[in-house]
Amino acid sequence: MKIVAEFSLLPNGQKYPHLAAINEDGSVCESITLTLLDFVVELHPPAVFLFEELLENARNGKYVPANPALADFSVNEKLVWVRPLDLQRGELRISNENTFEYSVDTGEPQSFSIEFFYSVRRHWEEFLRLVKEEGDQKWLGEKLELNV
Repeated sequence: MKIVAEFSLLPNGQKYPHLAAINEDGSVCESITLTLLDFVVELHPPAVFLFEELLENARNGKYVPANPALADFSVNEKLVWVRPLDLQRGELRISNENTFEYSVDTGEPQSFSIEFFYSVRRHWEEFLRLVKEEGDQKWLGEKLELNV
């Protein structure tokens, strides 16, 4: 599987940066793309720093959910849980409330390792750094790939 960072050109001419998980057969792995990858793309400062602080506090046992029935963090309908049992396994769970399959109400939130989250985040930041240095026009039609 590959994690691909690229620009797509929208019908209105705007460039849309995004991440996609690509299976061995070339198809998009929606369970990863629509949850973890969309979360990483939509996690802008200062929210990214708040999430990392929450994750670190949870990993160190310094975080107790105010309401166990609710997610611990959210960005644009991506809900994230960083619960002690998940963290003991080195995981976090993410749902996408805009999709039936991965919604907490109608589907199943997806589990990811914390290391995978950080690996994807570093990949996305590297892509954004390269785009800033080289210009988005150069990256139109180009991909930055991470083999996982």
